[in-house]
Amino acid sequence: AYVVISFGGFLGLGEEYRTLPWSVLTFDPRAEAYILDLDPERLREAPARSAEGGTPEDESVWEEHVHRYYNTVPYW
Repeated sequence: AYVVISFGGFLGLGEEYRTLPWSVLTFDPRAEAYILDLDPERLREAPARSAEGGTPEDESVWEEHVHRYYNTVPYW
């Protein structure tokens, strides 16, 4: 339901993770890649997440938070 991206760090140390709703990405068939049209600062300020994720009890709260941040309609 989501894309998790990592950035920063070096050799896996100090990486930061961000969760993105699929709806903020656009697939470009010519590039055979997904395009994220988002200001880099907005991405840096996005809610951070650990690589392991959260507990199941926290997931619905987290999902609502992510959708509000990116101003997207939840998939449910």
